[in-house]
Amino acid sequence: MVAFANGKVGHNVEHSWADAPVMAHLWEEVSFREMLDEPYDVDGRCKKPASFKSLLPRCEQLQWNWTPELHDAVTACMATAAAAIANFDLRVLNHREYGKAAITKTCKMSPDAFLQLALQYAYYKNTNGTFTQTYEASMTRLYKHGRTETVRPVTDESKAFVLAMADPIVSNAARRQLGWAAGEAHQDLYRNAMSGLGVDRHLFTLYCVSVGMGIESPFLKEALSRPWRLSTSQQPQAQTDLVSI
Repeated sequence: MVAFANGKVGHNVEHSWADAPVMAHLWEEVSFREMLDEPYDVDGRCKKPASFKSLLPRCEQLQWNWTPELHDAVTACMATAAAAIANFDLRVLNHREYGKAAITKTCKMSPDAFLQLALQYAYYKNTNGTFTQTYEASMTRLYKHGRTETVRPVTDESKAFVLAMADPIVSNAARRQLGWAAGEAHQDLYRNAMSGLGVDRHLFTLYCVSVGMGIESPFLKEALSRPWRLSTSQQPQAQTDLVSI
């Protein structure tokens, strides 16, 4: 975690134990406790707590047996990580012209479907008229220990909308109708994924079973090895607008 002098905080979280909503809830709790507990004095400095007792075990510094083999492995990993970081580009778009209210009331579409269709159209234009397998993360937290499922935003309906947007002959009224149809199709996919009716986790489980039983499955191997050239997500924390994940 990195805290800046202007009060902003950034953190990098290891993903295996939890998904983005968990960290959103954590920061929502922090923001709530900050308002409830009034931890600052009149000058804005943190008050000294009257008492503090942590229920967590004390931290202990790990003692490593630093061998030449471990040194070589760590050095190789650092080189790999450095190459990956050097190959990473980040662009942040802070869009403030309109938001959720305008999309739902004016466009009569869910914000998620709206953005997914915009991404599909942008990718189509940027790649000279191609579509690609697209990943969108969906939560399955309706279930105990639920994590994620995959939504595949590329549908017949989204393709028809993108082609209509790229065709100057198609009227705006026709594009609007196709956009609504594509938005509804996407919402159905998202609802199914959240309700345990997704496809990808089912396929992955079948793959794990086939590997455990020593059964070769060319179909599953092919289905799960295709690259996700467009990877997207949704992180709809609702309690605060102070967090961006």
